[in-house]
Parts: sequence; structure tokens; C-alpha cells
Amino acid sequence: MTFKADELIAKALEIDRHIKAREEALAEELKPYKEGRQAIEGVLLQMLNDAGAQNFKTDEGTAYKTQILHPKVVNRDDFLKVCVDNWTNGGGAMLQIGTIKGGVKDWLETHEQAPPPGVEISYSINLNIRKS
Repeated sequence: MTFKADELIAKALEIDRHIKAREEALAEELKPYKEGRQAIEGVLLQMLNDAGAQNFKTDEGTAYKTQILHPKVVNRDDFLKVCVDNWTNGGGAMLQIGTIKGGVKDWLETHEQAPPPGVEISYSINLNIRKS
């Protein structure tokens, strides 16, 4: 079977439209359920707070509070210094080391496509389809 590029592109875009429409319809259908769930959670949280409790265990299940940590770096230089100064005593565990694509791309453009020391570069090819 021989395919023409325009036919395949048209079919891919048709599928994209169908998926998007179904996702939107599902999101709309689930909206009142999600809102109801949030309302129930709000009432349960208030009940826990009023009772000074961490959880309610019932025959139907358990509602419980958890505390979630949200750290934010507000002074990068101070944070990097404490991480490096305490590297073997927790500093290394606090610091996520990775690369930022935009920064590495800028480096490559200004350093004759040579990656920064300690960084390996690889590429992949994606196929993209869009409506003209």
C-alpha cells in the first residue's frame, strides 16, 4: 500500500482534532466531580483542624493531613556556598545538578559547538505535524 504525504498529514491532524475534542469533553464532564471532591476535602480538612486531629479513620477509609515541603532558593550564591561547604554532610543531597537546554545551547553557539566540561551532548529527531 502506498501512502501520500498529504493524506497522512490530513489523517494525523484529524486524529489530533478528535483527541482534543474528546479530552475537552471529558474534562468538562469531570469538572463537577473534581469540584465536588475539592469541596469534600475542604470540609474534611476543616473538621480535622477543628478536632485538632491528624486523621479520621473510618470503616469507609481514612482522611489524613500531610505536610508538604516547598523549598525555594531566594539567594543562589548563599545556597551554592552552603551546599559546597557541606557537600558530604547533606550539601550534595540538597543540590540538583543538571543542565538547562537553553543555557547549553547558548554555550555551544559561543564555544564552537564544544560542550561545557563534564557535559555530553546528544540529539534526537522528532517528526512534527501542524496545520499550515
